[in-house]
Amino acid sequence: MRAGGQHPWEFILSEQQQRDFERDGFVGPLPRFLPIDEIDALRRELDDLVSNRRSHPLYGRFSVRDWHLVSPLAMRLFTHPAIVRRLQQLAGEDLLLWRSKVFHKAPGDGEIGWHQEWGWFNGEEIGNDRPGLVPTSVGGDWWNLTVWVALDDITPENGPLRFVRGSQKTRFPIRMVPMVDSAFFQDPFIGDPDVATLVERARDNRLVLDIDTSRMFDGIDAHLLSRDALKTYVRNWLSSLQAAITLPFDAPAEDVVTLTMKKGDFVIFTERTMHASLPNDTTRSRIAIDCRVTTSDTLVYPGRLRDDFIDGSNLDITRHRCVLLSGRKLNRANACLHEEGGALPAGLAPRAHGLLGERLLDRADAPGLHCWENRLDARTVPFLGDHKVLGSVLIPGVTYVEMALAAAGEVLGRRPVSVEQVEYHHGLVLQEDAARRIQLSLQREGEGAAVRVHSRPAEGAGPWQLHASLRLRLDVMALPEPGSDAVRAGRRSAV
Repeated sequence: MRAGGQHPWEFILSEQQQRDFERDGFVGPLPRFLPIDEIDALRRELDDLVSNRRSHPLYGRFSVRDWHLVSPLAMRLFTHPAIVRRLQQLAGEDLLLWRSKVFHKAPGDGEIGWHQEWGWFNGEEIGNDRPGLVPTSVGGDWWNLTVWVALDDITPENGPLRFVRGSQKTRFPIRMVPMVDSAFFQDPFIGDPDVATLVERARDNRLVLDIDTSRMFDGIDAHLLSRDALKTYVRNWLSSLQAAITLPFDAPAEDVVTLTMKKGDFVIFTERTMHASLPNDTTRSRIAIDCRVTTSDTLVYPGRLRDDFIDGSNLDITRHRCVLLSGRKLNRANACLHEEGGALPAGLAPRAHGLLGERLLDRADAPGLHCWENRLDARTVPFLGDHKVLGSVLIPGVTYVEMALAAAGEVLGRRPVSVEQVEYHHGLVLQEDAARRIQLSLQREGEGAAVRVHSRPAEGAGPWQLHASLRLRLDVMALPEPGSDAVRAGRRSAV
């Protein structure tokens, strides 16, 4: 990763801070940039979902991962210029937010031992080997940055982060041990749950974070076991699983840094830097949230390309999306969310057409309105190479028809539909060095729908330009596959 260009004086790292990062592997604490009431509101939201082990809308089970795709407050936090501009200084302009995680350290929770993540995020800490990231180059440089934001005042007593300066330059050895001996193991009997609660949590994968316990009690009637026998059974079952721990190492005392922080403060680090946290010896939970950012040429969740949608944390990431924080999306295989500042809709579906893009959040104040958005330039549509004019791609009219039918397919299913009317307004020209944000809207109207396609420059806030408007009608004509000859030959249009 290489440093980006200069930015406005607000929200930037000084030259000394950039040198500190290169030397130490972290920089911070950096000051709060959101109002205290927003920080407190996010804390309450995250405390509730962890304390009540709420099911994640995208993953169908409890998880502390990726709540920024659900929570507008978390999305606002991680897409704020105070974070993005500093990351650009360290990693360049083309950045993807690909993961976030909530850290809820309850009263009495112990320390998290020293550990580092070299960059694959493959789940080795719980015995898995399913890479989350594959960089374009696996040389000596890191390809992920983490931003850890305190949502409480962090004191020496409630579980502060610790770092070992300069440790990002060395890959320390690990050893596989039984799950119950790992640094990340959380005792499922904390809080003294009754048998019914314990069994329910196991079957819903809410018993031990990131571990599939759904079949723990298959063939066992837990209600017939004594309390001690139940604990022994659960511990033995979990001990059969393997996890990674970092072997003991010597760190000079002067290189070990314990970070106390005010709520809203944050630290940026590469997870190659050896890090840990101390116990929470207070009577109140300590909450933080982090996000993980990579360069946009990195392949995120490569298993997707093999139709393998289970990641290293045993989550089904079918509906996961990255967020393009800045610059260009360089790896076109990544699934990205292009909604500006919004949250991922619970009903997000895979793309139905290559140019249609991602479906945006349906608005409660606009029933029947559905929108899709994409970011395109001439390089993203090589299949339209024969539609170039003076080096730029002119989107052909039939493409709008294909996009409209694909959108109708998402909303209406395979119900019969035909194109009743098409009106073209302004040509859509794509250039290699000037991306445009394309938006298609579909408004249900009685037995049909009105479709409009707009675009504007991808950077900045220029006006939307209307390119095409279409009228779709439900009738007896079967819906052809998008891109098929039937679309081109069978449509009826009025220009």
